[in-house]
Amino acid sequence: MLKCSRNGLASRTRQTAGVSRPACQPTSNPGATREVAVVNSEKINVHPGGLTALQVRVKEISEAQDAFDALVRSGCKADMLWRVLEGVFGMLENPVGGPRFWRGFGKDFPRRLADVRAAAGVLETLNGSLLGKVFLSACHARQRECYAAIPTLIRGYSDWLERSWTRFPKGLGKSLPIGALMQYIHRATGAWHDREVADLLAIAEGIPELEAQELKGRRSDWQKRRTDLWEEAGGLAIFLSQ
Repeated sequence: MLKCSRNGLASRTRQTAGVSRPACQPTSNPGATREVAVVNSEKINVHPGGLTALQVRVKEISEAQDAFDALVRSGCKADMLWRVLEGVFGMLENPVGGPRFWRGFGKDFPRRLADVRAAAGVLETLNGSLLGKVFLSACHARQRECYAAIPTLIRGYSDWLERSWTRFPKGLGKSLPIGALMQYIHRATGAWHDREVADLLAIAEGIPELEAQELKGRRSDWQKRRTDLWEEAGGLAIFLSQ
């Protein structure tokens, strides 16, 4: 499996049913109108339909798109899988490990968590007020559901942060989001799909190349030792898929 670069060409080929094809072959749609945008100081093609930057990246790399499609065929809901991937890639591509992770919180961390939880209560009060009811009545049903769920999601987020602060004082590292992606896919499909997970992770910036066999080995070790990390990864998977 190749660590795919969005800027360069792949040097390795992948055998599929006896046919060799480039491992990182950009997909194409000659009939589509494309615009150029700058994402992370890099020019990328923006596909019609308002796709996110991550969706564009997946569609640009055929192995990643094949992996995504295979997971959807196996039981993942496409919109939910995108939601989980956005959260996982956000954690992978931003500093989530090392002593700098909690810097800036210090002794104020419990107070800040209390502020977050208080904000959830304010939103609940607002949703139940006349102003909130007028606003929600003008929204579509799906929007109303989302707005109503925000206080619960905020409390769940603050609970997860509190557990993580206690269990992982040196930071969450990058194993946690990878484990969360594994567990979400297993719950959605009934299988681990290590190859597909590896092909999706191949387009993440700033992490080493991972082979499917290596992912399987990590998972087996985490499960065998029943680590806090594996338990928290399961909680993160549930949170990201809500």
